[in-house]
Amino acid sequence: MANTLINSTLLSKQAAAYFKLNNTFIATANRQYDGMFSDNTYDAGQTINIRLDNQHIVQRGDAVTASDIKETYLPLTLQDLYTVYVNYSTVDLSTTLRYNTWKERVLLPAVQNIIADINKDIAAAAANSIYLTTGTPGSSINTFAEVDIAGAILAEQGVDQGKDWFFAINHRDGSALKTALQNSFNTTLNKEISFGSRMGKLSYFDFYYDQSIARHQSYTGDYGTPVVNGAVSSGNSIVASGFTGSITGILKQGDVIEITHDTLQPYFVNRVNKVNTGQYAQFVVTADADSSAGGAVTIPVSPTINIDTSDPNQNLSGAIPDGATITVIRKGTVADGLDGLQNVNLAYSSSGLYAVCPPLEKLDGQDSSTFTDPETGWSLRVSKGSDIANNVNQLRIDVLCGYLWIPSQAVRVVS
Repeated sequence: MANTLINSTLLSKQAAAYFKLNNTFIATANRQYDGMFSDNTYDAGQTINIRLDNQHIVQRGDAVTASDIKETYLPLTLQDLYTVYVNYSTVDLSTTLRYNTWKERVLLPAVQNIIADINKDIAAAAANSIYLTTGTPGSSINTFAEVDIAGAILAEQGVDQGKDWFFAINHRDGSALKTALQNSFNTTLNKEISFGSRMGKLSYFDFYYDQSIARHQSYTGDYGTPVVNGAVSSGNSIVASGFTGSITGILKQGDVIEITHDTLQPYFVNRVNKVNTGQYAQFVVTADADSSAGGAVTIPVSPTINIDTSDPNQNLSGAIPDGATITVIRKGTVADGLDGLQNVNLAYSSSGLYAVCPPLEKLDGQDSSTFTDPETGWSLRVSKGSDIANNVNQLRIDVLCGYLWIPSQAVRVVS
């Protein structure tokens, strides 16, 4: 006799429970926009504007001048659906795939596969957008100092220390770090590592181990001696010369470049008090760039260069000077045995990542159910149908998800 308990509503509730318990980035993302989705359904490709924290210019004295509130928005685009679609026979349903085994054999693996795909995409997006960086390609993260410096970089940028901070690390680096710290003079840490293979909280961060951590591929050949060709005081591009002659993809999307100059060094400023942090100006390359004859390259970069002291969103202490040295930093090399590869572990504030999984409309004419978890706001749709021509039943699980990294609130810790 067929099991009539397996309906889409029951399955969607169970799937949502699995989803919220197993997703590193979804679990740690900022959810302040969840309320926008409670009464609406959305489709892939729609864009939501994420409002960043406002910054203001502080004035001194009795006579002051009113300034406009300068709102900053970034677009979060909902991705194509993440879907698992399977067939099962009536024999399967009546004999082996009863409700209890459905959970373990079909539902849980399907949700885990969706989670892994979402995690992988979020991690890849970080590797292409985050410009603050530390660590050493080809070397495992295995000291407290390597973790702590990532927190120091965030603090110098003015990231709110009253919010939760997270560290997503690949399992190999996590193992190296736990091994190095296991015999430290810390009873709690030793107990966590020895009996649970976890660290919980270390330095500024709550730790998560994630197999989806991205690996970035850099060009491994000679870069020449690139320099800035023309001072830059605003915008999202830097013109350079001196790269090695005509090479396709000499700079890869996700490469990080650092600008240095002997006397006119541009530094990052703290985004709250605008104090010079002493951190060299670093930029992530936002699209592959080619060098032409003479080594000329127009490099598309993020963040937007802003030296205006009257702008609350100022991020650099001064213009990028003509002739400043450009260095592609923390890149994997052939000498490392990495062939240009590096792991991009992630240290970030809860305001460094936004993610949403809004509701989908039910499918017409099907046993279709959308369930939104009341605690997290994450939503999944489960639909059941059949193909009478081929005598099979069908199950489809859909998740609509969008995500957005705020690069000024995150650090890539390469290894």
